Amino acid sequence: GRDRRFNNHLNDYYDKVAALLHDATNILILGPGEAKTELQSRLAQDSTLEASVVVQPADKLTDAQIVAEVRQHFQAHSNTPPQTTDH
Repeated sequence: GRDRRFNNHLNDYYDKVAALLHDATNILILGPGEAKTELQSRLAQDSTLEASVVVQPADKLTDAQIVAEVRQHFQAHSNTPPQTTDH
């Protein structure tokens, strides 16, 4: 019973995440463990989602490392040149 409740909760969570991503054109999922591939599978089942989904395994990352990974991924898949900032 506990496993079924957990799976139902997880499925509801994935449904909510998928609903928030409906307008996305490119999705990058980073992280350790199996959740990233479970989410990818769930998104693949959604026939209304037209986004490109990329899953990238990643161990523990700092916030700065996450930002760097996301920037690198989307700059590589963008038609516009990378933006630079002066700090």
